[in-house]
Amino acid sequence: MDMRKLIVLTGTAILAACGGGSGDEQTVSFDNWQETEVVYSYPFDGQAEVSPNAPVVVRFSDPVEVDASNFTLTGPDGSVSFSVRGADQGRSAVLMPDSALAVKSEYALTLNNIRTDSGEAAIPDGSVDFKTRAALEGKPRALRQLSDSFGVASVSPDGDDLPFLDFSSVNLVMTQPLDRQTVVYGDTVTLTQDGETVPAYLRVDGRHISIDPQNELSSGSDVTLELSNGVQNLYGEELAGGFTRTFSPRNTKPRVTLVQEAAPADPVLGCLDEGVRTSPITGDPINCVPLIAKLLGDNTVSKQQGNVFAELAFAPNFPDKTPLRVPKGSLLKGDPLDVRIGGEVPAGFDSGEVTVTFLGDANGYLLPNPYTDDPSAPKQLRLTMDVAFDTEVQRANGAFNQTLLQVELVGYAIADTQQGSLIVDAVGVVEPEVLGTETAYGVLSFHMESYPDQQNAPVMEVDRTSPELAAWQPGDHVNKQRPGDPIVLNFSEPLDPTSVIAGDTLRVTADGNPVDYEYYLDGVSVVIQPQPMLQYNTDYQVQFTDGITDIAGNPALGETLSFTLPTYIGSGHPAIATTTYPGFPCAVDKATWDIANGDHGICRGGESDDDHLPVMPMPAERAIEVQFSQVMLEESFQLGETCGTGTFRVEKVADPGQAPQQSGDNYVCQEAVPGELNYNARTVTFIPDQPWEEGATYRYVMLSENQDFTTANCTNGTAICTEDLGPFQTATLEAPTDDMGGPDMELYFTGAPANKDVFQVLRNLPTFDVNSDFVHQDSEPQPQPAAGNPNEYPVPPNSTELFVQSKGGLLDEARVGCDYDGADCPAEKFIYITGALDVEVVGYDEQEDAVRVNIYPTLLQTSSVDIYGALALWFLPLGDVTIATGPQVMRIRYEDRGEGRTEPVTGWIRQGDDGPVFETNLDIFLTAPYLEPKALGLTLEHELYSYELSLRLVGDVTFLDDGRLQIEQRSQQARSISTAIQFRRDGAVDAANMTLGIPAGGVFLNYISTPIKP
Repeated sequence: MDMRKLIVLTGTAILAACGGGSGDEQTVSFDNWQETEVVYSYPFDGQAEVSPNAPVVVRFSDPVEVDASNFTLTGPDGSVSFSVRGADQGRSAVLMPDSALAVKSEYALTLNNIRTDSGEAAIPDGSVDFKTRAALEGKPRALRQLSDSFGVASVSPDGDDLPFLDFSSVNLVMTQPLDRQTVVYGDTVTLTQDGETVPAYLRVDGRHISIDPQNELSSGSDVTLELSNGVQNLYGEELAGGFTRTFSPRNTKPRVTLVQEAAPADPVLGCLDEGVRTSPITGDPINCVPLIAKLLGDNTVSKQQGNVFAELAFAPNFPDKTPLRVPKGSLLKGDPLDVRIGGEVPAGFDSGEVTVTFLGDANGYLLPNPYTDDPSAPKQLRLTMDVAFDTEVQRANGAFNQTLLQVELVGYAIADTQQGSLIVDAVGVVEPEVLGTETAYGVLSFHMESYPDQQNAPVMEVDRTSPELAAWQPGDHVNKQRPGDPIVLNFSEPLDPTSVIAGDTLRVTADGNPVDYEYYLDGVSVVIQPQPMLQYNTDYQVQFTDGITDIAGNPALGETLSFTLPTYIGSGHPAIATTTYPGFPCAVDKATWDIANGDHGICRGGESDDDHLPVMPMPAERAIEVQFSQVMLEESFQLGETCGTGTFRVEKVADPGQAPQQSGDNYVCQEAVPGELNYNARTVTFIPDQPWEEGATYRYVMLSENQDFTTANCTNGTAICTEDLGPFQTATLEAPTDDMGGPDMELYFTGAPANKDVFQVLRNLPTFDVNSDFVHQDSEPQPQPAAGNPNEYPVPPNSTELFVQSKGGLLDEARVGCDYDGADCPAEKFIYITGALDVEVVGYDEQEDAVRVNIYPTLLQTSSVDIYGALALWFLPLGDVTIATGPQVMRIRYEDRGEGRTEPVTGWIRQGDDGPVFETNLDIFLTAPYLEPKALGLTLEHELYSYELSLRLVGDVTFLDDGRLQIEQRSQQARSISTAIQFRRDGAVDAANMTLGIPAGGVFLNYISTPIKP
C-alpha cells in the first residue's frame, strides 16, 4: 500500500479517537446529548501559572443566555468583578475581569443557575480552580516567588498525569527566579540515560527551565533529571539538596504526521476589521497576536499564518491521552505590526514581517474531556512551546524580539471523519516585554485544521538560509554606550544555543587581550556582558565565526566588530546623583521640612524662597532607582539590615498620620525594609521584598562624608564613593570642592497603590563631558562645524549655547569663549550638560490627541565656560577680566496643578510632521554656585542664585536600530539670563551688568533609554 495512503488511514483512525463525528467544520454535534454541559474552560481546572491578564472562558454544549450574575469568580480578596460577552451564538461565555487578577493567587469559578431547555449546566466537581503565575522580574520579591524556599515548583511532563515520551522535552518551573549563569547543562543541570549525558538544548528565563533533547530518547531505559545545588536563584541562594527525578520514556512509534493549516483570520482584511473569521471559544479573530501595553495601546495586532506539522503518537498505545509534537523550526509568519506609541501616535515605521519560531519541539496531548464522560465530546488539547518572537525591521526588532518559554495553549480538538480533518481551537496568553520596560500581553485565539488531502498537503520547508548579523549595540552609536552596558548582537533568525561557545565561536578582546564574559541568548539576540564591565579608553573587538549556526544547522556569516568607548580623562572625580526616584537629588535643609505634612523642605544651599519639595507617593510595586554621574564603587554600597546601618538604608518611619516622632532632625526608624540592592555601574536599584504599604512613610538614605572625606571612607562603610574613590556630593548648591562629599542624602516617600503607568529611565547621551567633571577638556568630543559652513557650529547634543546679549555698568566689553578683541570662536560658546531623567508614560489623552508623560523633576549640572571682558569706569579702563562661570546647576521645578508645585512635569508625545515629537514646558531654577568673578584683586558678588528660567522644549522621538528609544529636546524661544556683579570702591557700590543670551534652539537635550537587554 502507498505510504501516503497508509498515513491518511492511520490519521483517520486517530481522528476518530479524538471525538466528534460528521458535521460542521468548526463544531461538534451535541444533538444526542440529553443535558446542557460544560465542554471546555480556559483556564482548565487545576491549571497553574495562568497569566493575571487572562480571560476566563466557559464553553457549553448548547447556546445559553447568561450575564455576570450567572458566574462567580472568587480570589484571595473575595469576589472579582467582571463583564461577560458571548461567542459562537452563545455557546461560549467570555469573562473579562475589570482589572488584572492578583499574582500568585488561587481562583475558583462557579456557575449560578444557568438553566436551559436541556437542563441546568454545571461543572462536575462544582468549580474550575486555577492559580495565577508569580509576578515577573523587577517586582517585589514577595510577588515573584511561590514560597519562602527556593525549589522546584513543578515538572512537566510528570510521568503520571501526563506520560513521559521518547520525544518529551522537560519543563521546570522554580519557586524563585534564577541566576541564569548558574544553570549550565551538563554541569548543574543534566539529563542522563544509560549512564550518558543526553545531548540537549537548555533555555532559561525567569523561573523557567526548558530542556529539549537533541535526539529522541530510547524507550527501553530510564532517564534521570538532576539539578545540583550549584543552581542558584537571583539572591545567591543555592538549590538546597539539589533535585532528582526519574522518568520512563514511552514509545510513541509508529507516528503519523498531520499537516495542519493555521490560516489567517482573513486573506485581505486586518485583524481589527469587521468580517474576519473568529474563534468559537473567544469570539476574537483567529490566529492574531495582539499586544496590549501602555506603550503600545490596545490596537497592536499581527495576523499570523503558517503550516503546522503535528506529529501524533500511535493512538492504540495511548487510548486516553494521545501525545503529539510540533517539530522545532516550525514557523508562523505574520503581517507587520503598526507600531504606535500609546496605541495612537504613529512611531513612523512598522515592524515588518513578524515571525514566531518554534525553538524546540512543542509537546502536547489530546486528553479526555474533563467535564463530561460522553465519548462524542471533544478532546482537551494542551500544547506547550518555546518560541522566539522577532520582527523584520530592526528598530522594532530590538524592542520586541525575545524568547517566550513554556507558552501554553489550551483548547479542544474536533474530528470530522468524513472529511478526514482534525480541527483545533485553543487559547493562550503571550506576555512579551516591550522596550525592556513593560510586559505586554495578548490573548491568542489559535485555530488550525488538517488539510483534507494529506497526500498532497504542503511539506515542511527546509531552512537553508544562513543567519546574518542584522544590528548590534553599540554599532554606530558608541557615543551612547557606557560602562555597565551590554554588547548585543541581533541576528536575522534564532541561533542554536549549543553552537555559541565562549572563547571559541564567540570571542571578545580588549586591547587585543581575551576578555571573560557572561552571555545569554534571547530571541534572535546574543547578549554579552564583559567581565569586568566595559571600560573607557579601551579598544574592543567582538568576533563570531561560522561555527555559530541557526537551529537548522546553517552556519552564520562570521564577522569581527570593533568599537572604542569615548576617552575618559583623569580619576577620582566626585559624583552627583543625577536622578533619585522617588525624590529630588539633593540633601535638604532639614529645618525647612515637615515630612508628616508632605513637605520635604528645600535643597541645602538654595534660597529661602525656593520651592519646597514634595514627599512623593511611591506605587506599591515600584523599585527605588538612583542614577549617578560616575561609575560607582560597588563595595561602597552596603544595604542596611537594621535601623541606622549601612551606607544605603531603606527604612519605614513613623506614619504621617501620627504626631511627628522626631529625634533631633530625624524621624524615628521603625524597621529596616528588607530587599535587594542591585548595582550596575552608574545605577543602583532597590527592590523591596514586600510591596510598599499604602499610606506608610519610608525613607532611603545614601551616606556621604561632608568635610573629612578620605578614600578610607569608601571601604569602611561610612560613605558611598565612585569607582576611582572619589566622593559622593549631595549638596552641589553649596559649591563643594572636589575633595568634599556632603551631608547624607535622606529622601522620604509614602506608599501608594500600584498603577499601570510605565516607568522609564533615560540617560543624557551622547555626552561631550565624558568624565562628568564639569570641565570640557580638549581631548573630549568637540563640536563640529556645519557642512559647508566652517563658521557655523550646530548646538551639540546635551549642551547649551551662550552669547553676551548686553552689558552695562562697569562692564565695557564681553564675549563668551574667547577674547573680546580677536576673532570670534563659535566652537567655544557651549556649556555641556551632565544629567539623566526619569519619566512615566501615563497613556493616551483623547482631548490632547497625545500620549501623556510625567517627567520627574531632577537637576542637571553643566560644565564651566569663560567670559572674557573689560572693565571701565566712565571712559577710564580698569583692566581685563576673565569670568569663569564654574559648574552651574539647573533644577527642574515641580508642576503646579492647583495645589502648589508638587506634581511631576507634564510632557506630551504627539504626531508631528515627520513622525512623533515630544513637547514639554520646563520651569527651572538656575544657580551658579562656583561663579566667583575676580577683578582688581577683589572677589566680587553676583546674583545668579535660583534664577527663574522657563523653556519650551520640542523634539523628535525616534528608535535606534538596537531598539532603544531616543528623545530630542530643543528649546523653541530665545532666552536671557541677566545678572549684576557688584564690588565696593571708596564706600560706594559699583556694578557690572551682563545679560547672557540663549538663542532659539540653543538648548539641545538628548535622552536615550537604557539597553533593551540587561
